[in-house]
Amino acid sequence: MQVIVDSLEVLAKVSAFRHLRSLYVLLAPNIDLRDVDSVLQRLLTKLPGLEKLRLERCGGLRLTAIAELCPKLKHLRLGDCTGSTEEAPLDVDAFPNLEILEISMVHLKVCFSALFLAIRDTLRIVRLCHDGMCMEFLHHCARQGKRLPFPCLEELTLETGLSLPALKLDPSDLHDVFKALPALRHLETDSYDLRLFVENYCVPPGRVSLSWLGCVHCAVHKPVDPQLEQMGDIIRAMMEQSSSGGDGACSVC
Repeated sequence: MQVIVDSLEVLAKVSAFRHLRSLYVLLAPNIDLRDVDSVLQRLLTKLPGLEKLRLERCGGLRLTAIAELCPKLKHLRLGDCTGSTEEAPLDVDAFPNLEILEISMVHLKVCFSALFLAIRDTLRIVRLCHDGMCMEFLHHCARQGKRLPFPCLEELTLETGLSLPALKLDPSDLHDVFKALPALRHLETDSYDLRLFVENYCVPPGRVSLSWLGCVHCAVHKPVDPQLEQMGDIIRAMMEQSSSGGDGACSVC
């Protein structure tokens, strides 16, 4: 089920559909980033069978509440959301079935490491959507990777173009990062340093394929105005167009 809601009252009415397995909620511009925590908790209480949850432009989210109310979740996507300042670290058994995580959130740091410790055994696909989250994930892997790797993680998207110094990492740290990702087969990123490391040090050669986040030709020759880019992001979210990795080429090229 996909809904664009312009009031919290409309969001609450989604609970009339009791047997949903998939739910996509996008807040309309007039309530953009509104705190939905209490309404969302009441809604999710009535959807115990939910397996896929996508929330866009929602505020006040608490992963602890989502984990408790949606134990069957396999796919969680939180786009351009903000977390609650009252968030607490997740339990070690949170999200026991989660396989796909796509996340872009502010105020997540308090539970970030706990989240990945809880879901590391089941994750297959991860997409992290801004520089800070990419940095936190890489640091988590460097610290915990040898002892607590991600045994099933095959596809990783890091939406960053930062260099290693900007990511506060040394080249030696990347060896530990990739030891945490023994099953990795595909990396999507615009970070030249990360790409160079994969191309030169991942064993065996070619084990991890690479793709760019966007079209390299367009990024160089057709730079996008930030305001137009933001408008395009909103339109894409509302139309729910699937992003595609591929070789980074667009139809124009």
